[in-house]
Amino acid sequence: MTELASELGPHQVKLNNFPINKDIDKKKQNRFSSLWYKEYPHLEYSILKDSAFCYVCCLFPNGPGRENSDVAWVENGIRTWHIMKSRGKKGKRGKLSEVFSSKSHKASLLDYCNYCNSAQHINLLLDKKQRQIVISEKEEMESNKCVIKVLIDLARTLGRQGIAFRGDDRDENGNFRQLVYFMSRHNLVLKRWLSNIKLRKYHLTYMSAKSQNDFIHFLGQDVQSKIVSEVNQASMFSIMADTTPDVSHSDKLANAVRYVDNNCNIKERIVQICEVADKTGDGIADLIKSTINNLQLDVNSVVFQGYDYASSMSSNIKGVHAKISEKLKRVVPYIPCQAHRTNTFVERMLKEIK
Repeated sequence: MTELASELGPHQVKLNNFPINKDIDKKKQNRFSSLWYKEYPHLEYSILKDSAFCYVCCLFPNGPGRENSDVAWVENGIRTWHIMKSRGKKGKRGKLSEVFSSKSHKASLLDYCNYCNSAQHINLLLDKKQRQIVISEKEEMESNKCVIKVLIDLARTLGRQGIAFRGDDRDENGNFRQLVYFMSRHNLVLKRWLSNIKLRKYHLTYMSAKSQNDFIHFLGQDVQSKIVSEVNQASMFSIMADTTPDVSHSDKLANAVRYVDNNCNIKERIVQICEVADKTGDGIADLIKSTINNLQLDVNSVVFQGYDYASSMSSNIKGVHAKISEKLKRVVPYIPCQAHRTNTFVERMLKEIK
């Protein structure tokens, strides 16, 4: 890490307008100035943190002479712009003069010079333009990571609240996009990223229908893996399943598990939803078993099974519960849904009365 940083040199980015620190009075210096680089060549600036750092102090923060160093120049950065040049008091030096003339800075600078002389790195002779390209690429990568984190967090929030992402795949005004635009008004990195879309090579936005579906898929995989981990720790669980048609009129099978977690909380979680091609008891039983195997759940830990009271589920010969016991080669007790059973009884009773 030290070798790479020494090759790149101080990160001295220059912007037309640096962000304003709203905690500082408007009448005072309330933003970073790139003019400071000339006077203090080891000063560097982070766009992500909107803070100033000491380049050599970050490279060599520890050692003799640095016992009383100001760690802010290394860890979180400095952004009290109004006192960088002077403290407003007679004879009181500013933050910049104070740190770059300090004993700790001189000790770090000495270590840096010794390192460069002993290592004799050819890459230190890279021209300034090449170093700037490498720095820009690294900065862009870090910025992209921050943006992706925001987008995934927005997708998680929409999913958690059960809010639709968009109307259809051509919807350019859906909830996801509008929330991204809303966040950009309060997030400098996201705002800059959206403003520079046309300047990037492939004009990527990560807001397309495909990207939204990818976020949902990744979040679903993460939730599924956590559920599977909890189930495996529980050592035993029950399986539940039910079929229902979706908007495309194709039957979907929802596979769920019921278990007790390490805190003795009873939990019911859907682990997979898949399309049903074979609606027979044997076909549905195959789907349930394949789900258990694909998720790497232990079939020997299945202690009960529960479904509705439809004949395809409850039949003692061709029903799903009978086929599950047959495929697992042991009797797995079946507990029918009492609400569905009661509903079936009332329905048949009313027919008899008629």
